[in-house]
Amino acid sequence: MITAGIIKAALARVPLPVWTAAGAALLLAIPLGVQTVRLGEARGQVESLTARVETLSANLSTCRGNTATLESALSAQNEAVDAMAANASAAIARAEAAAAQARREAEQAQARAADFLARPIQGETACERVLDVDAAVLADLGGRER
Repeated sequence: MITAGIIKAALARVPLPVWTAAGAALLLAIPLGVQTVRLGEARGQVESLTARVETLSANLSTCRGNTATLESALSAQNEAVDAMAANASAAIARAEAAAAQARREAEQAQARAADFLARPIQGETACERVLDVDAAVLADLGGRER
C-alpha cells in the first residue's frame, strides 16, 4: 500500500528543474484554460447574438411590409373620405337649393291663398258664389305653369 511517507520520499527525489518546469507549465496552463473557457463563452454569445440579429432583421422586414400595407390602406381611405366629402357637399348644395325653391313656392302659394281669402265672393246664391270661387281658382291655375 502506498503511504504518505512513500509519496513524500518519491517527491523529494524529483530534481528542482523538473519542479520549476512543472510549475511553469501549470502557470501557463491556468491562463490557457481560462482563455479557452472565455473563448467558448464568446463563441456562444456570438452565435446567440447572430441568431438574435437574424430574428430582428426578419421582424424589421415584416414591419416594413406592414407599414407599406398600412400606408396604402390609409391613402385609399383618405381618398374615399375625400370623395365622400365632395359627394356630401354636392348633396348639401342640392338640398339647400331644393329647400330654397320649396320656400319660394310656399311663399307664392301663401300669397295666392291670401289673395283668395281677401277677394270678395260674388253671387247672390250659394251656387253663384261657389261658381265664382271655382272660376277664380281655374283662372289662377290656368295662369301659371303646371
